[in-house]
Amino acid sequence: MKGSFAMGINISHGANRYGQIYRSASAVAALGHQLAYVLKPSDWRTVQHLFGGKRKSDDTLISPKQARQIAAALRKAAGHPKMSADGALDAAEFATAAALAADLGEPWSWS
Repeated sequence: MKGSFAMGINISHGANRYGQIYRSASAVAALGHQLAYVLKPSDWRTVQHLFGGKRKSDDTLISPKQARQIAAALRKAAGHPKMSADGALDAAEFATAAALAADLGEPWSWS
């Protein structure tokens, strides 16, 4: 389904052999719920568009500058004591991918 989380999500700049992170739609939605709970409102607004269940297009490209801001917010969440162990690991992995994209000056993509 276009623009929804009907399928899984591939995120660029990941650590698998294809340079991606893959998560099921339900895992991304679950992480989004945790992020909404633990992040300050300003940090949540930084990442909300990625976890709201709908994206503007099938491929979301995030500028390096915005990827760096997202990485910072996700790192805060990963270190929050109320994050589940799995949620903290996912947030940290996503933050690392976002930071890598920013460091390389490349768009960070979700598709």
